[in-house]
Amino acid sequence: EDPTMLLRQITRFARPIIRTQCGLSKHARRLSAAAEEPRHPLPPFTEETAIVKTKKAEDAWNTKDPVKVSMAYSVDSEWRNRSTFVKGRDEIREFLSGKWEKELDYKLE
Repeated sequence: EDPTMLLRQITRFARPIIRTQCGLSKHARRLSAAAEEPRHPLPPFTEETAIVKTKKAEDAWNTKDPVKVSMAYSVDSEWRNRSTFVKGRDEIREFLSGKWEKELDYKLE
């Protein structure tokens, strides 16, 4: 399968909105960056590394563990799912808990 299509399938449920940190002080950006460890593989992706990254994301989502999934996103992630807007890991966890309570057979493949 096309790695790009796989990445699109994973993100179609909750699309992070890209934000910049230009409003934060240098100190706040350093603290934020230090708290976030990179999750390999990192861009730019080859076909092989895109497949690996996609599989890791699918595996995390298929655990239906809101804590594990939320940790894959930045602390200030913003999502939009239809008419629902979610900001930050706490709200991501809450959103995913509700989603998976209703969608018992939920699984990415």
